[in-house]
Amino acid sequence: MAQEKGLTDYSTKPLPGQVGGGFPVLLVKSLSPGAPGTKQWQERYGDRLVRVRYRGNRKRRVRSTTVEIIVEEAYWDPEGYQAYKLAMFNNGHSI
Repeated sequence: MAQEKGLTDYSTKPLPGQVGGGFPVLLVKSLSPGAPGTKQWQERYGDRLVRVRYRGNRKRRVRSTTVEIIVEEAYWDPEGYQAYKLAMFNNGHSI
């Protein structure tokens, strides 16, 4: 079966953690914004949408939809962070 753009199939891989009396929750689909199945979420969240996931519980026969969105953005200086890590390493501390 051809894989759709933005679709990752994890249907045979249980997620960490157990739900429903020891039956794993399976990640059925993980979609990028713009992939089929994300239209309503993209209309609702716009550029803040990061990922849409469909999860399934075989025992309860329930599918859940989760959305990952950006709720805050702030300035970040990656060079400053690297300098901080280097200073901590040189002083014998670990991060």
